Amino acid sequence: YMTDPSNWTLEYAKWRADDLGIEMTEQHWDIVALFREFIEDHSITPSSRIAQKEAKKRFSLDSKGFYRLFPNGPKQAAMVSGGIKPSGC
Repeated sequence: YMTDPSNWTLEYAKWRADDLGIEMTEQHWDIVALFREFIEDHSITPSSRIAQKEAKKRFSLDSKGFYRLFPNGPKQAAMVSGGIKPSGC
């Protein structure tokens, strides 16, 4: 995880995803954008519950779909999105 989410860049996200073995698709980037928006608005990473609820609301992505994109769940999405370690992880 990053300690300062303001240092996040697109290059960082691509590197981190590659490091985690994730081949980024448009759906992955949608989730990253959701996380970045939350991080910028609240200065924290969304909890697993909030992340999955927002993904379902915005993208009709259920929990199985979320875990298909990020097999280790929201904590993995947080890593790519430059977030700090989410609560509950």
